[in-house]
Amino acid sequence: MAKKILIILMLLLFYSSAYANSFSLNGNDLVRYMHEYEKLMTEDPQVRFYHAGQFLGFVLSTADKITSYKDGCIPSDTSRRQICRIVIKYINEHPDQLNLKAFHLVEAALKGAFPCQKQKKAVRHKQPKKQRELKAPF
Repeated sequence: MAKKILIILMLLLFYSSAYANSFSLNGNDLVRYMHEYEKLMTEDPQVRFYHAGQFLGFVLSTADKITSYKDGCIPSDTSRRQICRIVIKYINEHPDQLNLKAFHLVEAALKGAFPCQKQKKAVRHKQPKKQRELKAPF
């Protein structure tokens, strides 16, 4: 249990640095970090914690950006692990897109998994204005 807490703390430490890299990462970089995150999830002793943290931090900061700017509709009860799994699945299914910026890959994965339901606004018909009756001044 203490080992997992230490791992989580280390990952959160790298969470903030992931945003700074968000402008330069491409899909190939993200895949390298993704493999380290997968090692972490399987408790592989050869994991590079920094790269695993880069993946987790990048994905979660992108998810935060999407939800904070109302660009996406990620439910609040979605776990961090589930968000990462969605991104991993998307990347594995779309290897042809690894040349794109990592932000766009994560954004596409999350928006595809959690599409916003556009609510139709009730159409309100304007009532015609009543014409004022002119009264004679006398």
